[in-house]
Amino acid sequence: MRLLTTIGAACLVAMSSAITLGQVDTFEDGTALGWGHPQTHQPENIATGGPRGVDDNYLRFAGGLVGWPQHLAMFNQQQWVGNWIAAGVTVVEAHVKNEGPDPVELRAVWHGQQASRWTSTDGITVPADNKWYKIAFPCRESDMTRVLGTETYADVMGNLERFMIRHDAGTPSSGGSPVDAAVGIDNIEASNKADFQPVTLTPVRGVRTGDLFELLFSDDLRVQYRPGVVFSTLTAPVEFKVVSYATFTNPTSFSFNLEGNATSASVRREFALLNRNTGLFDIVSPYAASTTTDTLMTVSADPSTYINPADGRMEARISYRAFGPVFAYPWFARQDRIFFRLTP
Repeated sequence: MRLLTTIGAACLVAMSSAITLGQVDTFEDGTALGWGHPQTHQPENIATGGPRGVDDNYLRFAGGLVGWPQHLAMFNQQQWVGNWIAAGVTVVEAHVKNEGPDPVELRAVWHGQQASRWTSTDGITVPADNKWYKIAFPCRESDMTRVLGTETYADVMGNLERFMIRHDAGTPSSGGSPVDAAVGIDNIEASNKADFQPVTLTPVRGVRTGDLFELLFSDDLRVQYRPGVVFSTLTAPVEFKVVSYATFTNPTSFSFNLEGNATSASVRREFALLNRNTGLFDIVSPYAASTTTDTLMTVSADPSTYINPADGRMEARISYRAFGPVFAYPWFARQDRIFFRLTP
C-alpha cells in the first residue's frame, strides 16, 4: 500500500467559512482543500484517476500503518463547519473507491462545540475492488446516532465544529475502527438530495456502443443502442436494464432520471421500475416521445415500492421502439446520464 505524504496538521486550523448548500470539493486545485487526519497521516491529492478518469484529481486517505493500528479517517474544519440546518444541507454526497486490501465501512461524523459527536447510524460498506461508487450520508436526526457528549442534534448541526468521514465497523462508535485500506474520495457535495448512479448495465435487445462509464456524467459521452432483431412490431428492438444501490432507504421522495435522445422523432421510450414486492416491472412511464437532442426525463415513484430495504437495490428497465416512419435507418437511442434521485 502506498504511504501518504505527511504535512503539518497545524496548517489545517485556518479561518473557517460557513457551509453552503451545493458546495463541492473536487480537489482539482491539487490541494487537500482543508481535509486532514486527526493524527499524523495526512490525505494526499492524486492528480489522475478520479471518477472521470484521466486528469481527474481526487483525495486519498489511508489507515493500517505497519506496527500501528492507524484509523482511516479525515476531517475538515474550514468550509464544512457552521450552521448546517440554516444552510439546508440534509445529505452529503461523494464518490469513493476502496484501493484495499480490506473492505471498509464508512460513516460521517459531526462534532459539536462541546466535544459531542453524532455519527451515521448505518455504515456504508465499500468493497476493496478499486472501483468508484457514488455514496451519500443523510444527516437528518433520524439518520444519526449520538456517540459522545450531551449536545442535542440541533446544538451540533446548528454550529458544527468539525466534519469527519471515517471507517467505523459494526455498531456506531465514538472512535472509529482500525483497518488496512486506502480510500479515494472525490466530489464531496453538501446537498439536499442524493443521486445514485448505475453499477450494472445489462442489455436485453439491441446492439450497444459504449459502456457503464458513459452513463455517470452529463458530458455528451453516451451509451448508444441501435435496434436488434425482433419478431413482432410490439417488441422493443432496444431494451436494457440498470441497477443501482441507495445508501439510505427511507427517503421522502424517489425518482428515476435519464438524460439522452433518439435520432428520430418517431422513436419513443418507456420506463419501468422493478417492484420489490411483486418481483415484476411496473411501467411508470408508458411510451412517450424521445427528443432528438439531450433532454432530462424524470419519473417520480413511491420509494417503498421500488427500493429494497435490505440492501437499497433499485432497478429500471428502459425500452425504445419506433411508432412511425424512420427515414434514416438504423436509428439510435443514446443515453448520456442515468441516475436514481433520493431526497431525505
